[in-house]
Amino acid sequence: MAKREISMVVCSNCLDDFPRKETYTVARKMHRGVDENHDEYYAPYCEDCLKDKKSYLRIVKSPEIKEKKK
Repeated sequence: MAKREISMVVCSNCLDDFPRKETYTVARKMHRGVDENHDEYYAPYCEDCLKDKKSYLRIVKSPEIKEKKK
C-alpha cells in the first residue's frame, strides 16, 4: 500500500516549507503603503513568523494539530 504524502505549504513571510497542518492562516493588508485602502488577503504563516505582528492584521485560522491516540 502506498504511503500518504504530507501536503507542504510555503510560509509567506520566511519562504520556508512547512506541513499544511502546522501553519496559521493570517490576513494581510493588500497595499501596505496606502492608508485608505482596506483590502486584505489570506496567506499561510509559520509559528515563528507570527512574532512579527506588524506584517499581518489578524490570525484567521490556527493549525489543525490533532493528538494521536495511544
